[in-house]
Amino acid sequence: MAVVKDDKMFWPSRPSTISERNPLTTPWFKFYEKSPLLDIEIASYGLLHYIETRNIASGLPVLKWLTSKRNANGGFQSTQDTVLALQALSEYGTLFSGDLDLRLDVTTYNFTHTLTVQKTDALVLKSTETVL
Repeated sequence: MAVVKDDKMFWPSRPSTISERNPLTTPWFKFYEKSPLLDIEIASYGLLHYIETRNIASGLPVLKWLTSKRNANGGFQSTQDTVLALQALSEYGTLFSGDLDLRLDVTTYNFTHTLTVQKTDALVLKSTETVL
């Protein structure tokens, strides 16, 4: 069953609370933090289904959930869930492909930097160094 929270949707691979988990079949380390690895794969397949059936609006909450699970390098937890998720996100993105020209001005107390994102480098990680 899908879980919808904060405009995001995913399908959990197992119960989400400790009281629902079976201690005989669930290793101890999963009691304090559940890995969303399978959830990412399931959500990726769900998003691909919405894309295939042209149900784009229903796919948006799944897209939001998937993007919230990306790590700092743009991937996810494993190679397999990263490949699946990036495939789903890429296919969703092709539905809206057009010109992309963004400018991001980052300003702090003693630092100002401008980052630009264009269609040709949209998937390239952008970073800058600052002195605190």
